[in-house]
Amino acid sequence: MFIIVVLLLTSSVATSTYEPLRIHVISAFGPLPLPIQDSLIESLESLSTSISVLKDSSRIEWSEIIDATSEYKQISWIYALSGQFEENLHVNGKRIDEFLNAADFLIVMQRNSRACGKDSTLLASAKPYFDGGQHKRPRIGLMNVCVDSPIWKEFRAHVDLFRHEILHALGFGTFYAGDSDKRGPPKEKHAWQTERGVKVLRNRTFLDFSSSALKEASKHFGCPKLKGIEAENDKKIHLNEYVYGNELMTPRLSNTKNFFTFISASILEETFFGAKQWYMVNRTAILAEQTAYWYGKGGGCKFAQGSCHEFIRHREKASQTTFPFCSRVINNCINRDGYEERLSTYCRKNHINKAIATAVSDDSAYRSCPFDEDFLNDSLPPKFKATVCT
Repeated sequence: MFIIVVLLLTSSVATSTYEPLRIHVISAFGPLPLPIQDSLIESLESLSTSISVLKDSSRIEWSEIIDATSEYKQISWIYALSGQFEENLHVNGKRIDEFLNAADFLIVMQRNSRACGKDSTLLASAKPYFDGGQHKRPRIGLMNVCVDSPIWKEFRAHVDLFRHEILHALGFGTFYAGDSDKRGPPKEKHAWQTERGVKVLRNRTFLDFSSSALKEASKHFGCPKLKGIEAENDKKIHLNEYVYGNELMTPRLSNTKNFFTFISASILEETFFGAKQWYMVNRTAILAEQTAYWYGKGGGCKFAQGSCHEFIRHREKASQTTFPFCSRVINNCINRDGYEERLSTYCRKNHINKAIATAVSDDSAYRSCPFDEDFLNDSLPPKFKATVCT
């Protein structure tokens, strides 16, 4: 995934026109296998409902598609998807122009078997194609889906996967703010407390385009002194999974539900260059997800900025639940829509983000935290509240 440098950034929304984002898809290989194809369609409908795009007069040309990927240079027919409507189109026909003219954003499917084979855990990837010319925002996104991966048999959050990848194609985490005022706070050292209470200095990197998102994250955690939106690593593509858990834009998706929250919505809205904002997210459309997003909610600065071991010790002293972390076999009470159920929670150490542990640490204890096994196994209900049993 490439990173695009963004320099001049100012905002002007009041005089601009925004309409629901129309995302079309083309493929030189036909539709995806079922039920993956159905999930793609559902994700397009979901994002069209929640995201609006700045309208302008420019249109997508077939020549741009060829510039974006050489796979489409020699083909005559393509599979085209627009909402629920599917058809095969000739690349030189009149209908292809109508199809492209009706799209605000075009997903171009690729077949990169090398990338799929290189990473056995990869299900899909996406990035924007941006020529840096006349267009004020990316119009084309390139998506690779590893349809032969055996993980599809067990993975259930297909719609969330496509929503995640399409947001990357739109620009989330794939643009770099350069030296502009949209740049995140500088990388810093922070003291990570291990299980034995030893403090070790580690690097912490923050996402760009995140000043508005910082306010949302501070409210979510209950941490007014939060410095920035912590990134997965120096590439600044994803939210840090350890801090943000099952938010939609962390690097690994939960097998149940991943929430498109006001945090990621704010980052997408702030990702633009020029005088006008590219995207607006309908907060009403994602309010249910924002409300249901529970990971780290109310955990305070100990959760958002400290280590899991600090958080556990702090919560145990206050006789509060340490969920999703734990330090021993303990009874947790899970409230499911008003019904309280006592569960025996088993602790299991887990690298919540092995990429971080490998990239920046030679200490095997770094971010190796004891997690509630129900959380790790994705066996929790969509809506619940964890408390200490009385």
